[in-house]
Amino acid sequence: MVLGLAVMACSAPRLLAQQSVGRGSAMAAKAEWVGAGVPLYNMDAATAKGGAAPKGIVPLARDIFTSDDFYVDLWRDPRYFRCNSTLALDSQWGDYSSAPKYIKDDPATGAWGHCDVDYSRENIVSPYPFATARAHYEALLKETRAKRGPTQYSRERMPPSWDGRYTTNIGTVFRLVRAGNKPDLPREFSEPPQWIIGYYNQTPTILSLLTPEYQQRLVQQLYHQAHDHAPQWSATLCRPEGFMRWWSGPGGPSSLDVMVTPTRVQFLGGSSNAIRNVHVGATSTCPAPCRVSARTCRNGWAKPSASGMATHFNQTLFPVTGRATPVVPGVVLQYRVENLYGRLWAAVWEEYFEKNM
Repeated sequence: MVLGLAVMACSAPRLLAQQSVGRGSAMAAKAEWVGAGVPLYNMDAATAKGGAAPKGIVPLARDIFTSDDFYVDLWRDPRYFRCNSTLALDSQWGDYSSAPKYIKDDPATGAWGHCDVDYSRENIVSPYPFATARAHYEALLKETRAKRGPTQYSRERMPPSWDGRYTTNIGTVFRLVRAGNKPDLPREFSEPPQWIIGYYNQTPTILSLLTPEYQQRLVQQLYHQAHDHAPQWSATLCRPEGFMRWWSGPGGPSSLDVMVTPTRVQFLGGSSNAIRNVHVGATSTCPAPCRVSARTCRNGWAKPSASGMATHFNQTLFPVTGRATPVVPGVVLQYRVENLYGRLWAAVWEEYFEKNM
């Protein structure tokens, strides 16, 4: 994956040269809500509710809300997911306080999204010919060297304006909307469509980016969210969030502390106080099929009174009968520790919900 993160001191963004071998290629500027529900924005974008299909749409004989075995289903048709985005499937049972509730007790009553709306795969995959992140890096390095770079910094010679506390623009939008205000932001806050959040894509479009193994893993997750109302996620078991979610809207660092040294750029943020290090000059052989672009603005120096502190996570949710259940202190329950190096949540789903699949 190619991650583009532009940091600025809240001034107009500096556009990258379009003729670059590996940066500056514009992303499609427009994206629409797929629906049904739009968490965080608290929008109802459903086209049909209560199990009914939208006008002009012929529903499948079985879909993610009615199937008894998702393993044998065909997932390429958006109608299998009732034309919902991935985030909309996760929100059907009303688990988001900032999204509509469509299902009370029967998953067959799940709502439909817009079958004619999508942010296509072509807008997500990298426009560059590189097969790996390393090849991309080496091309950029060659381009930089042709311009007599890269600049070698030392501790005595570092740009003073890079360190500080930044705010993600999309986090600012969320806060404004949830407070009932219109997000009328200046041009420097403009964002490319954030497909990574899960608002703008038909689920099969996201599946098309994955290998067959991970296609099955994603459908397994979505099935148990939408059909069984048994969501599991890493923080339930006090595990850190993944790299992709760290840059998404719900998990993204709305307050991001950046520290720059000659050999490392460190980010402190995320849904809690995660730390990520970017090693200057390091290379990787990871594949690079898609890209994410986001912008942040520096809003000052990190103040000592607002400094981050490492905290210990105390698990309060346990998979009681396969569903994440809050357990108060003093309650005694039988609990099996799953393999921490395996797929903990998948083990729960397979035991409680997939015995006949």
